Amino acid sequence: MPILNPNTKDQVDMSPIEIGTYRAKIVEAPIGTSKKDNPVVKPKFLIQVNGQERPRQPSIVSSGPGSGQFDQLLRACHFDDLADRYKQGIEEPFDTDRLVGQELMVVIDHEMYTPEVGSPRKQDRIVAFLKA
Repeated sequence: MPILNPNTKDQVDMSPIEIGTYRAKIVEAPIGTSKKDNPVVKPKFLIQVNGQERPRQPSIVSSGPGSGQFDQLLRACHFDDLADRYKQGIEEPFDTDRLVGQELMVVIDHEMYTPEVGSPRKQDRIVAFLKA
């Protein structure tokens, strides 16, 4: 018979965060690609909720028609001049490590998620970024 030695003391609360605006800090900022092969940054946020840090890691498209949230993120992190240059079409590399350590505000909303298997469930989603 298989035996486990469980230890759940480090579990993370992934239940939906209530709708609102919260202080957050970026602790990682890896890159990847979207389902449509667009470049994305996947910043890991530690969101301050009632004295606890709640992690979230959205995928944010950095180029093309869906890149508005990346523009918001740059501006919330005080990279306004850089965001302006990108919006003008000026090509300039961006090291996502510059996002690490940035503190900002995130706006949380709810949406319904319907998995391929299982029941639909409410989940939170970061819908906007603001300067702290």
